[in-house]
Amino acid sequence: MAPTAFIEHQLPGRLRLRVPDRRGDHAYFESVTQSLSAHPGVSRLRTDARRGSVIIHHTDDDAGRLIATAGELFSVFEEQPRLPSAVARQPETAAILEVLAATWAALGFYKLSRRDALGTASENFWSAFRAHQLLNSRTFAIAYASLGVVQLLNLRILGSASSLFYNSFIAWKLAEAAGGKSRIQFPR
Repeated sequence: MAPTAFIEHQLPGRLRLRVPDRRGDHAYFESVTQSLSAHPGVSRLRTDARRGSVIIHHTDDDAGRLIATAGELFSVFEEQPRLPSAVARQPETAAILEVLAATWAALGFYKLSRRDALGTASENFWSAFRAHQLLNSRTFAIAYASLGVVQLLNLRILGSASSLFYNSFIAWKLAEAAGGKSRIQFPR
């Protein structure tokens, strides 16, 4: 049975797949490279066994034809968006989030200049969880978890009440999205 591949990103002429079940399997990704490189619609191909990813640059107008020919290599499914549907794929929301991200980064540099570089243990552990879940980054998750341990040892454990309440609301919403009970109704 072919492993499951998820469409992580798709643009005209470019397709990025993730094959999590075969992550680290160099022989499998070498066979994917050999098989798909022979396809006439593939102009460039890059696989990364360590990350379990396949990036296909193609000339086909229809990526579906390309995917269909790869049926013995993997079964392709659309991946569920990691962001709530109210946020995903909305240009206005994306613009606001980009401004917020830049603002938070600037404030981070400001706090760094004031020698206030590390958050509390609870903030860092939450950031580690989100880095693993949202960014799919083991490196960031380990870094933030390590900062959490450092702050735990320094007895800087809890953030502000507003930060803790906010994180609890987000955790409840994530639990609800994962199939848990709705514990709180948020105003619209």
